[in-house]
Amino acid sequence: MESLYGVYNLAAIKESPVLLQLAMSEIFFRTRLTVGDKKYADRIKYTDIDEAHHLLKNPSDVEQLVSYIRTSRKDFGGLGLWSQNAHEFQNIEAWPAVRSAASSFFFMAD
Repeated sequence: MESLYGVYNLAAIKESPVLLQLAMSEIFFRTRLTVGDKKYADRIKYTDIDEAHHLLKNPSDVEQLVSYIRTSRKDFGGLGLWSQNAHEFQNIEAWPAVRSAASSFFFMAD
């Protein structure tokens, strides 16, 4: 990660659940690697994941995400999980684990 910013537009694969989940998993994996990297120790690292309920459908991604949430704070890291509807998170089997690892919640009216 040589740039201070990274943005991925997944519009071309948003209608393919399998490809979307794979792409989101790969992007999250690569982004997560920078948090504990000593090269970036002095930088604040924040990741926003839009339509995060897609990522949360994969148990191994959930395990990595919970670990990231619990440990990233010490490395100046943070994470935002976004969705159009909060109920999409409620329907995820691992939501209680994700929720217990979080420090803040923000809900906005439609």
